Amino acid sequence: PLLIGSVKSNLGHTEGAAGVASLIKVAMCMYHRTIPPSMQFTSLNPKIEAQRYNLHVVQHCVPFPPHNIGEPIAIGINSFGMGGSTAHAIVEEYQPIITPIINEHTYDHHNENQRENKQYFIFIFSTKSRQSLNDQLIQFNRWLKTKPLNDIDDDQAFLQRISQQLLLKRTISYQHLAIFVFLNQQQLYEQINAFLTEQTLAGFSIVSRPTKPLAQKICFVFSGQGPQWWAMGRQLYESEPLFKKWINLIDEEMTKINNGEWKLLEELIEKKNEEESRISDTNIAQPTLFAIQVALAALFVSWNIYPSAIISHSAGDQAAAFVAGRLTLEEAVRVVYHRSRLQNRNTRQGGRMLAVSMSEEEVKEKLLKGIEHLVCIAVVNSPRSVTLSGDEKTIDELQQILTKFHPNVFKARLRIENAFHSHQMDRFDIEKEMLSSLKDIGGLPLVDPQHMFHPKCAQAYLYSSVVGGRLSDETPVDARYWWSNVRQCVRS
Repeated sequence: PLLIGSVKSNLGHTEGAAGVASLIKVAMCMYHRTIPPSMQFTSLNPKIEAQRYNLHVVQHCVPFPPHNIGEPIAIGINSFGMGGSTAHAIVEEYQPIITPIINEHTYDHHNENQRENKQYFIFIFSTKSRQSLNDQLIQFNRWLKTKPLNDIDDDQAFLQRISQQLLLKRTISYQHLAIFVFLNQQQLYEQINAFLTEQTLAGFSIVSRPTKPLAQKICFVFSGQGPQWWAMGRQLYESEPLFKKWINLIDEEMTKINNGEWKLLEELIEKKNEEESRISDTNIAQPTLFAIQVALAALFVSWNIYPSAIISHSAGDQAAAFVAGRLTLEEAVRVVYHRSRLQNRNTRQGGRMLAVSMSEEEVKEKLLKGIEHLVCIAVVNSPRSVTLSGDEKTIDELQQILTKFHPNVFKARLRIENAFHSHQMDRFDIEKEMLSSLKDIGGLPLVDPQHMFHPKCAQAYLYSSVVGGRLSDETPVDARYWWSNVRQCVRS
């Protein structure tokens, strides 16, 4: 069974501390080797298929199994933030490596090539019938037994090569599949034997796909400012050549436009710690997010993953327009540079934003009457979620009103020292300079495939947060469009 629980039943909403509270709970579970019950639980939502997935809400203290049984205990932590941030962590309990003593001598596993190996491998076999799947695995098992390996490094390298060949060089889209997840050859032998003798064993599964292929509809989503953090994208930059290529390409374009005022690569890759980073400044955050999201899209496309629809939110419209074939790379980087530098003029100038779980109509009726010139609805995230933007003092007062008169309504200050999509954008000649800087951008669908991000992506439907719906081919993403993107309410 999959045991589930929630720290929220013990502490309630902790907002910014929710992830830390969950981590502390998991640490205490590991320390006491017990899972505590979830308080106040009565019954599951009937729409949750608990029986199908063998889900059980913990209603009494459940002790961990003894150390010597099976694998170490692992607990997952899920975090789904109101602002759209999603995180998942898996915490595994610590188990000391026990060195046995034989005849008063310490027996060192390392000397006997018995190092603990924690790299899992995936083997996938796919055929048109169950019988051919069995035949293929019988032949593979017979061949595998002719390859005995005693050294763990050789074993790992061998299994890595086979896994790569099976995933990249063999067809894995047929109806019948056998999937094996294992640590070493011994586990693989056991799993294959269990498969051939029709026994159940942890680590492998048998899948039968529908004979009629399902239509795949994939949507690419590009986020606005907010989810950036100082070390984002570094592992991908080091491990994925294509990702690195696109980051470097955008860095070159940005350097041409900003005359070396600041370097994208320096902000994304070279900063040593969070204190040095300027990633939360508007003029840095938006270009870095653009670069990361475009590089990620390029990575998906390299894996033959193409969107049938593209949607975005606020500043994410820039990456979306480029990937959807509305802007060349030079034009897109120019939009990003001017939009972010002009909006940055309003940073730390007395503006803030507040997310509220109320409908647009409720907010207008209960909170904004008479103060529309000070605070407005900047973002409509859903029928029951909006973001307010405007003067910091008034935002503070609205937060206090909500706390006092609507205590059950969720509200949260955004980690942005600016008032995007509000009257504050009318200051500092932002509109005038934006229209002037982007006046030569046409913004209609590109014709030359060489100027596009990718021709297949250009065929996807593009949904705009400026119009709150699908963007027609006749609507240009020109200078006036980008000013609307900065100034008016965002509708997801």
